[in-house]
Amino acid sequence: MRRWLIALSAFVVAAASTTAAGVAAPRARAGDAPIGHIGDTLRVDTGTYIADVTVSGVAPCDPPPGFGYTRSGVPVKSFPGSTVEANTAAPILLADGSRDLYFQPDRFREQYAADLPQTETKLLALTQRPMAERAMTEVSDVAAWKAIPSWFIFGTRDNSIPANLLSFMAERAGSKKTVTIEGASHAVMMSHADAVVELIEQAAAAVE
Repeated sequence: MRRWLIALSAFVVAAASTTAAGVAAPRARAGDAPIGHIGDTLRVDTGTYIADVTVSGVAPCDPPPGFGYTRSGVPVKSFPGSTVEANTAAPILLADGSRDLYFQPDRFREQYAADLPQTETKLLALTQRPMAERAMTEVSDVAAWKAIPSWFIFGTRDNSIPANLLSFMAERAGSKKTVTIEGASHAVMMSHADAVVELIEQAAAAVE
């Protein structure tokens, strides 16, 4: 049950921007995740202080060098390990000319949630939300982590965003604490909900 409560909490606390002490917090996000807001940055807002907890997600950087690039301008593809491109179905063209992407249902579990039971991943594969193709290439606004203290948690078997890239982004953001879960997939928020909840609670306590 707690697994689904934390998944629901993503909808409640995730935000592109917020205000603390009268100062608008900068926006920095990389588009919707395939299911719910897993992979999104969760914002802990106490009313006075705020903190960001990134769960298996991208912590983009404002230009230069921009989304998808390291501090030295090296493309994200320099961090091998992602199989997103190989396991993505044919793009769906939208009315505005943009395109949505989905994982191939028969490869969804391997790609996204290999540490969840097959009974769950079959349902997730059929009900997955699309990824906006532009999220892979768009340039972010001012990086939130430059102004907001950040915490990170991810798994070592993330086939969507390689663990070495997640580790790099956590270090670049000056992560207050980075939790790496051995063998966890991209869906760490569901497979290791207790660890995610614990880190959120620690972040909230640290900024109170």
